[in-house]
Order: sequence, then structure tokens, then C-alpha cells
Amino acid sequence: ARLQKTLSSPSGAFGFWSISFLWGALVSLPHTIAAAVPLAARPALLGGGAVVTAASLALVTAGLVLETLADAQKFAFKSDAANSGKFCDVGVWQLSQHPNYLGNLLVWTG
Repeated sequence: ARLQKTLSSPSGAFGFWSISFLWGALVSLPHTIAAAVPLAARPALLGGGAVVTAASLALVTAGLVLETLADAQKFAFKSDAANSGKFCDVGVWQLSQHPNYLGNLLVWTG
């Protein structure tokens, strides 16, 4: 594996996991800082209210459905021995090369 040499020594493993931890802390800062703002102090997004909430729920639901459907279709495709080594091009996979990533993007956008 590509990290075998790095992780084989205690200092290499410590360095790898330290950098991983610091990167995780850094990329989580926007969410952490935003989550600390009291709800009353947050600006209303596009007027706020039921319309934005409904749109958010629709995006999350569509994303979850797309991700689940893409994963199920790819699992079924890979389970068929006749498809061994072939590129998955059935169902939502014929529309996009990465429909599960699109579903994930919709979930996080919602």
C-alpha cells in the first residue's frame, strides 16, 4: 500500500495522524464557527421560513434517493459475474459517471 512505509514507524504514524487531525480540524472550522452563532442572530436566508425549509428537505431527500439508487444499481451490476471488469453504465450510471457524488452534493447543499 502507498502508506505502508510511512505508517511502519512510530514517528511516521504519529506524523501522518497528526497532519490528518490538523487537516480535519481546519476544514471543520467554518461549520464549527457557524454552529456557534445563536439562531436568533442568524440572518434569514432568502426570507427564511417554510419555503426554504421545504426546498432544503426536497434537496436532501432527492440526494438520499439518488445516492441509494446509484449504490444499489452499482452493487447489482458488480454482483453479476457477466459484468466482471466492465464499466457500469446502467440506470443512473448511464446519465452520469458519478451519480452517487451528485446525490451527496445535493444532501449537503440541502
